[in-house]
Amino acid sequence: MSRKKLFIIEDDPMFAEMLKDHLSAQRPNWELIHFSTGEEAVKNAYMEPVVAIIDYHLDLNNAGGMSGIDTMTELRKSAKNTHCVFLSGQKSYGLALQTISHGANNYVLKDDAAFAEIVRILDSVS
Repeated sequence: MSRKKLFIIEDDPMFAEMLKDHLSAQRPNWELIHFSTGEEAVKNAYMEPVVAIIDYHLDLNNAGGMSGIDTMTELRKSAKNTHCVFLSGQKSYGLALQTISHGANNYVLKDDAAFAEIVRILDSVS
């Protein structure tokens, strides 16, 4: 049986590696694939990830790059059923509502509880 695919779309390599390490230990039945840009993730949408964890500010360090919302929109053109979880360091209800209004399934704040919340979300999707 093949493992469920999870895209981690995050431009901060240290945060992405910490998240990947945590999820690998907590949920080894998931295949974790990291992309540092939305463009890379969209090119690989044919892999049809079950879940995509997307950094809201993907374009912060990549001027002209795809934003998190743009990435989700393009990803879903090929992988329509992907459960999209937004990650952001912004404690903004407006930002959370914006992601949900564009079709995100969840919004997770990058704080001390983020990794546990993502594990909970993976369990609910399984």
